Amino acid sequence: MSAPAIYAFVEAALGAGDQRPLFKAHVSNVLELKRCEPPIDRGILRQLPTLFPLPAEDHPLDPSYERSSATANHANVARLESLQALNRVHLLEPVGAKHMYDAAMESTGCRLTPTGRYYWRLASDGKI
Repeated sequence: MSAPAIYAFVEAALGAGDQRPLFKAHVSNVLELKRCEPPIDRGILRQLPTLFPLPAEDHPLDPSYERSSATANHANVARLESLQALNRVHLLEPVGAKHMYDAAMESTGCRLTPTGRYYWRLASDGKI
């Protein structure tokens, strides 16, 4: 990650009517600040608008999402794996349960956290 990459991220995160950042530097070459792997695959982040058509609505879960359930559905099990990855990086949380497994087995659901809604907006605007 470099300073211009951070600038590009901030600029992309701001909407057209928001403040515009200014990047100014007196350097002869671009220095890498940090090299790291993201904690979640960008492909999963791009799925946010599909998983949550509206960012403020809960995603309903039921036992068909859980692999160990007698009513397990392959598509729902795969979707729950993406939801669990989002939960691990605090972009969503289970509703009325402590764990995603419990939310599925108790047929509650999950919802985006404020940070998750921010990433939902970036994904829906094609900025991820």
